Amino acid sequence: MASGDRVGGVCGGDPPPLESLVARVRGEYFEMPGLRVTFAQACRLWQVDVSTCELLLDQLVREGFLCKTDNGQFLLR
Repeated sequence: MASGDRVGGVCGGDPPPLESLVARVRGEYFEMPGLRVTFAQACRLWQVDVSTCELLLDQLVREGFLCKTDNGQFLLR
């Protein structure tokens, strides 16, 4: 996916680019370092569809920003 590519969102309108969502999620984890969310909770919290949430969390795990626990929670590394 090229920089600035848009990904699916919710409720019509132009969804934010993935890089914008990544920055938003990073900010929320910095504000709440103890934050732990499951995949479903992340979709609801950041109001994104399943495929967007998967891209978002996969990127943050791949970059080493988040880790995924054995019980499926995503937390700050």
